[in-house]
Amino acid sequence: MANQKLETLLNISLDVTEQEREKSPDLNAGVNEEEDTWELIVKYIDSISELKDKYPGIVVYELLNQYAVVITPKRYIEYISREKQVEFIEKPKLLYFELLSEKAASCITQLQQGADNPYNLYGEGVIVAVIDTGAGVNLMQYKNK
Repeated sequence: MANQKLETLLNISLDVTEQEREKSPDLNAGVNEEEDTWELIVKYIDSISELKDKYPGIVVYELLNQYAVVITPKRYIEYISREKQVEFIEKPKLLYFELLSEKAASCITQLQQGADNPYNLYGEGVIVAVIDTGAGVNLMQYKNK
């Protein structure tokens, strides 16, 4: 039975072979085969700092709101998940830059092309920030055609 503290993607990634994992960027995210380490996002309660002493070779970067990035050899993942202070473990996610679809969804493309623009508004001098998942900000400045 899969470990309930591990997200589904992490459970699958742990179960497949290295060759199978390398075929999928999502399954292979955070895995460094050369150093035999896995980068994980851990949700915990109380404190997580004692894991560094208990499991030699792991690195813990504490974040806000009781999250941490833990870099660990694969052999420790199951043991870490059994720790009482660990609530949940997941793999890092790949972020993709998809500006074109967002521009179309927000009608910016039509505005830039002048389609259905009876007032001749082109956004000259307007700066638009699109914030996606809080991980990045895209700034675009639109000029008059």
